[in-house]
Amino acid sequence: MSEDLATLAVERRGDAVVVRAVGEIDLSNAQSIRDELAAAARPGRGLVLNLTGLSYLDSAGIAMIDLLHRALVQEGLDFRIVAPPGVVVHRVLTLSSMVDIVPVDESEDAAILAMCGP
Repeated sequence: MSEDLATLAVERRGDAVVVRAVGEIDLSNAQSIRDELAAAARPGRGLVLNLTGLSYLDSAGIAMIDLLHRALVQEGLDFRIVAPPGVVVHRVLTLSSMVDIVPVDESEDAAILAMCGP
């Protein structure tokens, strides 16, 4: 992964794996980030990807999210994104119609509740 552009922090919360992305996702790092996210999701019920800390997400990042979603669903894992209205990435997800493909939640707690139940 391009260390200068994005960092990922992984945390296990119950049956879910939460990954917080900070920085930028673009063509230069989208593939390596997808590989890291796919590997992080394996020990859990699913993956919650918190994009609140991103300042930039281009079309390569959108494609990465789409491919990751497809791969996780094929393996029977859940995938949810955290991007509340008002953050930069929420607008990109909306304009790309990604919000119609991958569930987008306003908080990690909401995503985990939707994924794992109470």
